[in-house]
Amino acid sequence: AEDGNVALLAVQPDVRGRGLMIGGEARSLPAVLSYMARLQQSQRLRNLVLASHEVKIKEPGQPVEFSLLANWVEAP
Repeated sequence: AEDGNVALLAVQPDVRGRGLMIGGEARSLPAVLSYMARLQQSQRLRNLVLASHEVKIKEPGQPVEFSLLANWVEAP
């Protein structure tokens, strides 16, 4: 789910639990939510949740740092 308003900073899989942590930074909270909506349309991710977010008030543009958690589904 490519987006010019969101930068991915980390993707950490948990192979045993089929979990996935996605860390990133976005221009705004609505940009994070829009990114999540696109990811939820994927056939490979389930149970996507916003685990944490923080508005970086002291940084220019006040970006939002966020973490998402999801479960992935293997290809048939």
